[in-house]
Amino acid sequence: MLSLGDIRSALITMFIGYPLLSGWIDFYYRPEIQALIDDWVNYVSPVPAAKPIVAGQLDDPAVANSPLVFPTEAELARLSEYPVTETIESHDKWTALFDPIIQS
Repeated sequence: MLSLGDIRSALITMFIGYPLLSGWIDFYYRPEIQALIDDWVNYVSPVPAAKPIVAGQLDDPAVANSPLVFPTEAELARLSEYPVTETIESHDKWTALFDPIIQS
């Protein structure tokens, strides 16, 4: 399972502008910034701490109480995660399962 830290590290490794990217990610995931984004986008939030800000400061209970934006623990428990491929071989094997569908 990839964590936010894993994704962050991968993105930083991919881009030369480490200080810029690192600063952007730190900014983007601040609860007060993410609350603004969540309230505008109405899509699942990566920052649960944004929920009270959406409900309080932004006064938008419809978004704050939406399970599509802030899923409950019960809803999260129903979800599945894709397997992480840790080698080129396992990645190729996983990708080969979907190539016939995608390329048809």
